[in-house]
Amino acid sequence: MYAVLNKLPASCAVIPLMLFYYIRDGKKVVSNYRLLARYKKEHSRNRAMTKEEKLLYKMLHQYCLYMSRGGAKEYITSYLGDADFRCLKQNIKDDVPEDVILLCCVKNDLKKVQNIYNEHKKIGIKNYVFVDNMSTDGTIEWLLQQEVDVYQTNDKYHAGAKAAWCRKIWDIYGYDRWYLILDSDELFTYPGMEEHPIGELISYAQNHNIERVRSISLDMYSDRPLFSSGEEDDILRDYRFFDTNSYYKEEDCRGVMVRGGPRLRLFEERSEYGCRLTKFPLIFVRFEDLWADHLPLPYKKNYVSPCLSVLRHYKFLVGDEEKYRKIIADGNYTNGSYEYKQYMQKFEQNRDLSFYNKDSAEYVDSSSLLKISFIKKVL
Repeated sequence: MYAVLNKLPASCAVIPLMLFYYIRDGKKVVSNYRLLARYKKEHSRNRAMTKEEKLLYKMLHQYCLYMSRGGAKEYITSYLGDADFRCLKQNIKDDVPEDVILLCCVKNDLKKVQNIYNEHKKIGIKNYVFVDNMSTDGTIEWLLQQEVDVYQTNDKYHAGAKAAWCRKIWDIYGYDRWYLILDSDELFTYPGMEEHPIGELISYAQNHNIERVRSISLDMYSDRPLFSSGEEDDILRDYRFFDTNSYYKEEDCRGVMVRGGPRLRLFEERSEYGCRLTKFPLIFVRFEDLWADHLPLPYKKNYVSPCLSVLRHYKFLVGDEEKYRKIIADGNYTNGSYEYKQYMQKFEQNRDLSFYNKDSAEYVDSSSLLKISFIKKVL
């Protein structure tokens, strides 16, 4: 059924796609619709809803359908409920909509957060907003010492809840502006970035009517077995290898989808959830947009951009094994942490697994990305 849907043009796939999700996840969808209706009734009890509120509920209705397995319930509860969400520090002054804001939600990832802060300054980003989910490893203390805005929530982590935290930040800093939204294990990278700051990439996007800059999640790895490489201080040096010939594109009724990479090569995981690598981290956010890690809604905006960037993605690091086991136990990632279950099952069968092989390429600078055939250089 899903393979048939993917062959339909985007303009023809909307209704069949909605029917597919409703048939597949009907009970969850109906339950989430009822939850959303309760919030809507409460919010409109003593007053008429504004035009924006009506639009928001319309979009949340779609979110309930498309993201039933991706955390729609958690999104609604976190965003519309009374989940704790507080500002600890505001550093951004004289904020103007032309300035991109880097937004990252984090928990216990100090070394990676330091890399995000230091590496993105090099491409001209001045404004940073971090949402901390009760870190205990020194992350929050370090962030409070930097020139960044810091928020904190004790809301239980879930992919859907994290998407709601992003929406709360948009509500604070405004719509009709650019955000760069990253996970703590990602670095935004585009060909030519050493000479061309991110403002020039945004100018290119605006001149070509692109509101969502397409990227792929590019797994970076070392030449050693999983979870065993180097010292944490040397993540960027040790994890400098990547695949160039194992990625492929598929037409998808929700946007152009990139799949493959070393995880598919090593773990042989093929499913709707496994190795879905297309992302849109650099996005001009409008009020009707709803964030999801890979394919934000509405989907119709996901067809415009060529692949202009990658997210260098750092997984399977020293210390990540314990983290992934907790993710599996909590079941709070997409589809009950399905992907992580597959990873760890394979790893248990062979603890010498390594992504590195004879075809691995070395990342030297951003021009190295052009070894991947569908990465486009525009600067």
